[in-house]
Amino acid sequence: MRPLFSDTSPDAEEVLLHCLRQMTPGERLTRALELSAEVAEIAAAGQELRLGPPKSAGERFSRLAEARLGSELFHTVYGQRREPS
Repeated sequence: MRPLFSDTSPDAEEVLLHCLRQMTPGERLTRALELSAEVAEIAAAGQELRLGPPKSAGERFSRLAEARLGSELFHTVYGQRREPS
């Protein structure tokens, strides 16, 4: 079988796959949602380091949405770049 991850040993990958196979679909979904939330927190922390803390929860949301969607789609969906400073 071809490795899934270039930075993970085959033995570690096998352990990961074994653990995933033991989980119920609900457990896998819960874990995926938890990881997604963690990635959003890491992205927000990176933006705060680069741009400074957001002035509001709306600005934080807008920053993350624009980073995920790209500027063009963000403007199409939300109509503005961010809340005024």
